Amino acid sequence: PVVSAAAAAVTLGAHAQAWLQDDADEGVRRVATYADDWRYNQLLAMLPPAHRDRWLGQAECVYLRQGQMLHEAGAFIQWVYFPITALASLSMPDRTGFCAEVATVGRQGVVGLPLIDGNYTRSRAVVHTPGKALRLRASVVAEEFARHASVRKLLLAYSQALVSEIMQTALCSRHHGLEQQLSRLILLRMDRQQCEELSM
Repeated sequence: PVVSAAAAAVTLGAHAQAWLQDDADEGVRRVATYADDWRYNQLLAMLPPAHRDRWLGQAECVYLRQGQMLHEAGAFIQWVYFPITALASLSMPDRTGFCAEVATVGRQGVVGLPLIDGNYTRSRAVVHTPGKALRLRASVVAEEFARHASVRKLLLAYSQALVSEIMQTALCSRHHGLEQQLSRLILLRMDRQQCEELSM
């Protein structure tokens, strides 16, 4: 059933009561959320209200620790994360196991977006800056992607923007000096967090 965003927030544990719960099986800490926390994630904010309310009704708010692995390259994706205050680093491993960062995801997007041909990913996602995120079963997002054109259009547009960023990063690495690359990195990460302090 479709529920309002306010009702969904109660399901998530709203009213900002400070409760914490450790998930021993997954190493994930569930936390309370404010009714409008979802507004800080730009992708969720752009979803049509009916779809967003349905997603919020099935989502939960979690605290992501620095260094926490959200998914490994080639692994089956179980959860999709919409960062609120957290920042995640996407990296690609080479044959030797060395990983190079190719993109960062904060409040502008989503981590663990299922590929069109299945719930697998070619990148590794690790939490760079700790904070809150809303998480949803990847199977739910995949089903919504398949059934609803508006959801499909939004997620494909985001995927295209992410690919463009990866291409731009590769171009920057080749043609710009270290100072310019660092400036770009700082600006991107500041844009994707809600605070004025940056953890490198």
